[in-house]
Amino acid sequence: MIALAIMSANRIIGSNHHPAFKIDQDRERFRELTKDKVVIYGSHTLQTLPNKHILPHRTNIILSHNRNLDAPGAIIVSSVNELRYCLRDYEPNDVFLIGGATLFAELIDQCSAAILTIVNQELPKSPTSEFFPNLEERANWIIGRTSSIHFYDGYQFVYQQYTNLDFRKHHGSSPKKT
Repeated sequence: MIALAIMSANRIIGSNHHPAFKIDQDRERFRELTKDKVVIYGSHTLQTLPNKHILPHRTNIILSHNRNLDAPGAIIVSSVNELRYCLRDYEPNDVFLIGGATLFAELIDQCSAAILTIVNQELPKSPTSEFFPNLEERANWIIGRTSSIHFYDGYQFVYQQYTNLDFRKHHGSSPKKT
């Protein structure tokens, strides 16, 4: 499983269940990386998707305590154990964890890699700010490739890949190359 997110320089991915950034280049890259793959997210992330519908051309797995969640075409799981069972039929490098903050915090160390879009802007912190885990504070995560600086609509950002050394040690799998 690979974590995939866009965040500010101070790791904010959203606030009050709304994404922090909408950058067309990043959205296109997201589509390319996840098309015909598996995406995992929570019910709050579902509410941020266009028309609050699942993503087309992907297997959508939603981790939610609400078994009656209205998400036609999605696989709904209610626990991490159920999610693990569901994922047994998929190649780990074809599975993307796309949010939100609660799932990133709970599942990040089960990911082989994290592919991040980091916007060179610090956002103000508030009680509703949602954060991506700080991988630089975790001994098992190392920075891999970092792209050149991209520019879009006044934003400067880079793509950065992290590798989870513990995952590779225990599973012998290499993260997807981007």
